[in-house]
Amino acid sequence: MKVYFAGQGVSLSDTLKFRQDTYDDEYCFLYSYLEVKSTRPDYPLLVKNIKDPIKQIFLDSGAFSAFTQGVKINIDEYMRVIKESGVELYANLDVIGDYKATRHNQEYMESKGFRPLPTFHQGSPLSELERLCQNYEYIALGGLVSFSSRQNLLIVWLKKCFQIIMKYNTRVHGFGVGSFLLWKMFPFYSVDATTWLIGGKFRRIVKFDGNAIKTYGKNSLATLEFAKCHFLDYSLLNLHNTIEFHKAAKFVTRLWASRGIVFN
Repeated sequence: MKVYFAGQGVSLSDTLKFRQDTYDDEYCFLYSYLEVKSTRPDYPLLVKNIKDPIKQIFLDSGAFSAFTQGVKINIDEYMRVIKESGVELYANLDVIGDYKATRHNQEYMESKGFRPLPTFHQGSPLSELERLCQNYEYIALGGLVSFSSRQNLLIVWLKKCFQIIMKYNTRVHGFGVGSFLLWKMFPFYSVDATTWLIGGKFRRIVKFDGNAIKTYGKNSLATLEFAKCHFLDYSLLNLHNTIEFHKAAKFVTRLWASRGIVFN
């Protein structure tokens, strides 16, 4: 399973430093087209960075943020950036709450020679998910923010989705699925998460112990974790967290392989 490290406010220069420090081409990043375009002064670097051959980058349209902020994304401008950057994995410009309009954007982008990852949103009819699984090898599940404080309901919904998904052996990306419990329960091919950013934001670190991803803060009684939270530079705290999440993802990959599901 792949984890794409995502998060608003992450500068591209920090990402570059991170990649130089890890020397691991398995690390992946998710950028929001809307966020980078509208708030980052180094937006033009997006094209240069995506073209770096060691990177695995997922470009999301930022449709959910646009919806909550009342901002419109120009689909032709979005396609222009995709073409100029050469990014290979990118999401459709979905329309929150309107699966028919989302399908129209998917078909429009495809008519222009693009191959965006289609997204099925919570609230859309399951018949649409069935259609996507019949026509695409790789899809995404989105709109999960509404379940952020109701994980039991999310689990019920995901069970319904994966009953359909597993019939077609479709690969699935989970937008914003950073829960280790959900990783173990459902065979996601990939997910994205922002939890790693608690290092720089709150001086907290995570640690994968083989059973769970645990969080430590400045008041932790564990001496080593306490020291790290106090004295490490914020970028090193973030780096530590990405390494631990990566360990957890590799564990989950082995777990699903033992269950007969191999992520190719």
